[in-house]
Amino acid sequence: MELSRRANAQLPVPVPIVKTAPPRGKRMLVRMPAWFWLDESQWDARSARAQVGSVWAEATASAFELVIDPGDGSAPFTCDAPGTPYAEGADEGDACTHTFKRSGTYTVRVTANWGADWEGSDGNGGTLPTMGRSTSFPIRVVEARSELIANP
Repeated sequence: MELSRRANAQLPVPVPIVKTAPPRGKRMLVRMPAWFWLDESQWDARSARAQVGSVWAEATASAFELVIDPGDGSAPFTCDAPGTPYAEGADEGDACTHTFKRSGTYTVRVTANWGADWEGSDGNGGTLPTMGRSTSFPIRVVEARSELIANP
């Protein structure tokens, strides 16, 4: 069991690098969906092995959800996948999106949760505690105003 904990501690589980549409640093619009996603490679399983002599334990972690707290007072929401990269004209479908209802600057917090299992050289194994890796970043949301002009 001690080796399984050591293997778990060595797992290279990354802090998520979140992409958004509109891109971070650009303004987002009120009442327009903001898209959130990770590159597929950030969702790949990770493994680590701890060994003493011929005895070993190997831990394998797999991401299973993204939890996004948009920071605007609405409830956090969960996506079961890394999200869908934005493409012009794309349907929201399975995308991880949030629609901000008011203008302001919000701190978005994204947590990738990872489940892990271990197996040992003696044939034993089991489930390890869920690991969460989080990142936060600001998003500025603005209102777009339009003006109707009579056709001359």
